[in-house]
Amino acid sequence: MGNATTICSDKPGTLTLNRMTVVAGVTSGIDFESDDLPSAFLERAVTDQPSTDHHRQVLSLLSTSLNMNSTATETAKSEGSREFSGSETEIALLQLNRESRLPLLRIA
Repeated sequence: MGNATTICSDKPGTLTLNRMTVVAGVTSGIDFESDDLPSAFLERAVTDQPSTDHHRQVLSLLSTSLNMNSTATETAKSEGSREFSGSETEIALLQLNRESRLPLLRIA
């Protein structure tokens, strides 16, 4: 995250509900909306195989980095659901990560 230039901005609901969500972003030179990941993102990526594989690797690296570089924590609730706690910005990024079902890299 040290190379990020913009992470988030306020919108209605953030202050009143204390909840933040990712609605759009840019990675690997491609704009996306949160409901675009990963399929629409990859469709907009260059269609030749090496580039598509490159974009998949970038998304996997991004997904892994979001999980490993967060101070937010995830806990299991009694009814079986899972909940994040911590910085609202980090929670929003982790929720995007979870909802997009991006593959994680295997770290040896």
